[in-house]
Amino acid sequence: MAAGSTLLARDELALVESVKARLEGSPDLGNSRLKITIENGVVRLTGQLETLAAIIEAERLAGRVHGVLAVDNQIQLKVRRRSPAQIEARIRASFGERLALSWADISVKANREGRVVLSGKVGDARLRFAARKAAARVAGVTEIVDRIESPSAPDDLIEKSVKGLFRRGDLEGIAGDINVSVRRGTVTLTGEVPRPYDGYMATERALGVNGVRKVINRLVVRPVSYEIPVVRPHD
Repeated sequence: MAAGSTLLARDELALVESVKARLEGSPDLGNSRLKITIENGVVRLTGQLETLAAIIEAERLAGRVHGVLAVDNQIQLKVRRRSPAQIEARIRASFGERLALSWADISVKANREGRVVLSGKVGDARLRFAARKAAARVAGVTEIVDRIESPSAPDDLIEKSVKGLFRRGDLEGIAGDINVSVRRGTVTLTGEVPRPYDGYMATERALGVNGVRKVINRLVVRPVSYEIPVVRPHD
């Protein structure tokens, strides 16, 4: 085996171990028995989890590891059959655990397949994302349709608000050189970030700005170093 191939194999093994440590350090994923493979910097996750939130968390934790270029999330949802009334009640209870959501005018409607429609009006776009996250934590939910209305805003104000987020340093833990453009409420993010996780979080925070209808993530992942240390669960 050539020296270059040996180094590549060692790097990939270190990445797999780091991703495994991240997942095992999560209270919700520690016993999930997910399979982790990697090729050319792309981590592939396979297995089953009980909630949409757990599937998203697994992808984001894998994307936090330095050296990972992308995450191919092939985790399947282990569906727990519940009646529409049970799902709706559990989502409302999840809303009630969060003060801002407990006062929000958000309607919840589920069908027998676990498809949930959220509707209503909120004064802060961040509540839309919070509502989706809360619903995703409920076992039995297979899909979330967001029809919640939030305040509109002109493109120039949206662009200023999103750029302001990245300038102020409020986004602790998000690194990279991120550029923002807006057209008809659609935000496009371009530039470079060191990890997929930084792109995920940049997208999430942009979605929390009033007037944003959609976020297109065109960020390129460019690791800052070829050194790939094994990350322990609490690193």
